[in-house]
Amino acid sequence: YYDLASDLGLDEPYVTRGIATADVDGDGDLDFVYANQWEDSYFYRNDSQGTGEFLDLKLLRNSNGSISEAIGASVTVSLPDGRKLVAQVDGGNGHSGVRSSRLHFGLGKVSTDAALPVEVQWRDTEGQPHQTSLLLAPGSHIVPLENMTKMASVS
Repeated sequence: YYDLASDLGLDEPYVTRGIATADVDGDGDLDFVYANQWEDSYFYRNDSQGTGEFLDLKLLRNSNGSISEAIGASVTVSLPDGRKLVAQVDGGNGHSGVRSSRLHFGLGKVSTDAALPVEVQWRDTEGQPHQTSLLLAPGSHIVPLENMTKMASVS
């Protein structure tokens, strides 16, 4: 391992209690903030160039008449080179741990015109398993899971 904290300006001696990553500015790369105990928190915007494409998914389901995040749903994205990217909607864990319900996949250099095969698996409020296959172009998508068990694509 190589300690590159000083190269990144992250070598200050803080008592850090939390870190959060998100695409805050909507450009497809992940930014981050870290929280310090008894000190100021710091935000770092990622301005990297040429990072490639991304797929950002917000999976929603109808839970007793109200819309909620599809906690527990899993997604597999198939890339043109045969690799598969897998993630699960997880609301967080640990003491006071919270996590965004959005799933963010870095795709690298793929065509922005090409729709990618995406498999989604989830359970409904009665615990019954469901699965659907989608074709999604790179970018951000809100995906309502109700009535999608056999849908082929989402726009």
